[in-house]
Amino acid sequence: MVKPENLRVNLLADPTAVPCCCQTFSWAFSSDQPLVAQKEYRLQVRKPMEQALAADTGFVEDSRSSGIEIASWAHPPEPDSVYLWRVAVRGDQGQEGVSEEAAFLTESAFMHAPAGIWHGGKPDFCILRASFRRPRRKVYKILANVTACSPEPARQYVYSLYVGGVFAGLGPSRYGKDAQGNNIVYYNGIDITPLVCAEENAVAALNYTSAEKSFFCEIRAYYEDGSSESLLSTADADRWEAADAAAVFRPSGSIGTGYYFAPAENFDAEALGRLCWEPAVPAFLPPGASVRPYPA
Repeated sequence: MVKPENLRVNLLADPTAVPCCCQTFSWAFSSDQPLVAQKEYRLQVRKPMEQALAADTGFVEDSRSSGIEIASWAHPPEPDSVYLWRVAVRGDQGQEGVSEEAAFLTESAFMHAPAGIWHGGKPDFCILRASFRRPRRKVYKILANVTACSPEPARQYVYSLYVGGVFAGLGPSRYGKDAQGNNIVYYNGIDITPLVCAEENAVAALNYTSAEKSFFCEIRAYYEDGSSESLLSTADADRWEAADAAAVFRPSGSIGTGYYFAPAENFDAEALGRLCWEPAVPAFLPPGASVRPYPA
């Protein structure tokens, strides 16, 4: 018996924010007999609840099981969607096997032209907060698609994200460059499903940067039928509050090196209690910059 296992998209075991323009599929070929090699593979991709396949390669004679691209799609991937895929393989001794279905989530349409926020006073330290409700429908996943500007001056992550007071993730990485030399701002799709309760949920971001101050976030629910719904985004700036956190995280002193700056962060309970919350104001990407999912 042969069977493909350990399915991955773009080398990710739990892939989110997969670019619609480029995906690579990988798997491990296993056999209960020695000296059996893969001879052919067949990839099939579909949306949940849909009979028509988005892609079907047919059997391709190829021993590779990593970095496989689909050359032709019947229905190309769409943003903010859930897709299911599986792979069938044939061994060089005639055996056949097929994998279980695995899922991947495509990139965020919001991040194609995101609207951001910051504190109106443009402080280096900024805390942002908002709330949202979990949908009553059964969800497959809830993601926070998040990035911020700029990681360059301090050479460190800009935001730390919390949901319900629990740390969820941080980022982004430093800028990339496109073919024209413009900055690429990378974002991550953070799975916050286990942190989201049935009632009201608080989301907060602790941010630090000294340049291009902007925070971009969309919280989106993905459903088992393949559809999705935005629950909260920084495009709705009036749903967010902002606080100047300089009194909490003192700007003087760095625990970094000569290469990067890392403020000596330590909560001052008295200062934290005196935070003044104000409506967040719109903030924008640097001129010429684009936003893309962080590549695997």
